[in-house]
Amino acid sequence: MKKQYDNIQLMRGIASLSVVFMHIQMVANGAFGVELFFCISGFIMMHVTEKNSDHFILKRAIRIVPLYWLATFAMAALLIIMPSMFRTLEFRPSFLIKSLFFIPYFYTGESGSTVNSLVQVGWTLVMEIFFYFIFFAASKIKRESRHIISSAVLALMVIIGLVFNETESDFINFYCQPIILEFAFGMLSYRFLIRAGVENPQYKPSAATRIICISVAAVIWAGLFAQKYFSVFDNVDRFIKYGIPAFAVFVLLFKGLENCKIPKALVVLGDISYSLYLTHSFVVQGFSRLIYNIDKFSITGVALTAFLVLPLTVAVAWIFWWLIENKFTSFLRKKLIKQG
Repeated sequence: MKKQYDNIQLMRGIASLSVVFMHIQMVANGAFGVELFFCISGFIMMHVTEKNSDHFILKRAIRIVPLYWLATFAMAALLIIMPSMFRTLEFRPSFLIKSLFFIPYFYTGESGSTVNSLVQVGWTLVMEIFFYFIFFAASKIKRESRHIISSAVLALMVIIGLVFNETESDFINFYCQPIILEFAFGMLSYRFLIRAGVENPQYKPSAATRIICISVAAVIWAGLFAQKYFSVFDNVDRFIKYGIPAFAVFVLLFKGLENCKIPKALVVLGDISYSLYLTHSFVVQGFSRLIYNIDKFSITGVALTAFLVLPLTVAVAWIFWWLIENKFTSFLRKKLIKQG
């Protein structure tokens, strides 16, 4: 049984809640949760393949696909049944097929926003799957150097994107964005943190270290939320204004909370973070369009969001985590992966 990092689970919860707030229109802030997720992903891929990388792609598919496909089919059904509810999305069979198989498409809806997947956050999973294949190939080349090889490939892709930044190639414009370097940051930080002795089960940061790391991380995270209100950040590349600070938060919280007791509720929030990530838009947008409009700021809207929408969002995520991520994927792992 591989060690579960409760501090990582805490960060997953923080990242998922930030993305939830991004999609509550009266807030519309927290997109940088994606950057934190990508850092975590790079770290975890190193952790789960520390001893071997057997069945890597199959394990990742079992982890990612069932809930994502369920969310994709649910969104497709809503687009067919209630198309008037959507300004950006529309249903086309080709869009559904590409979404199911993690192929980005490029369509601009009435709102002027370009979408790459039927599920609102699906574009991040498309990038995630692409990273998995790079990581898998690197592991096959030389498992001990998988982080170095993968990081080199990701860096090369970013360089290609910068050199051909005016190209019309959808592949380059999508996959060669600097944000993919967050995966490399996560992988490399794993090597740094383990070699620094943090893996020692007896290690605990001092009270001063914990206070400093957590405080600095909180200030940086608050600063990320504050960026929205300063025009100086409007034209700054996402990797600079979100990616680097998110990586700093990742390292600081990992260091400050290593082997420390994390409240069970926060660990559970991390456990359900993937379900929360994929299901929250159904709850948030469904409530806003069918029950009460919480897109615009109002006292009633704030109260409903705080005391009804957010708890309901978490509750729905927990249900899907228990049914799909816990029960169904455990069943698939037992059936599809040979033990021993």
